[in-house]
Amino acid sequence: MTLWFHLPCAAYSRPEAFLTIEGSGPDAQLAAAARFGIEHRRVPRLHGAERAPTGRAHCRSCKELIDKGSWRIAIVFFEEYRFNPGGYIHARCAREYFGTVDLAQRIRHFSPNLAEAELAEVAAAMAGQQ
Repeated sequence: MTLWFHLPCAAYSRPEAFLTIEGSGPDAQLAAAARFGIEHRRVPRLHGAERAPTGRAHCRSCKELIDKGSWRIAIVFFEEYRFNPGGYIHARCAREYFGTVDLAQRIRHFSPNLAEAELAEVAAAMAGQQ
């Protein structure tokens, strides 16, 4: 089966496969993003950020409810040649779950409708400032 990805999507979500084509010339920034995803094994699961529309979802990291209106990060798993929803984590749990909070470019990529002010709010929440 052949799967097609935009280059940034492949670098962010399928880093091992992306790096197999590194010799054929993907840009250095995307290759670095793919290596970062390999170093932080859960980072490729990130699939954007949003405000929780309800207060019913549980965080996959701390298991607590995610309050309505708070920032949450969507998680997906690549299984059987497709991405399957995997739930959410609190933005404040990002460091514990992913092992890093250096996630702004990935969040920007997978949540293109977020304004810069909202991205700053997500970053602040991940850093524990909210």
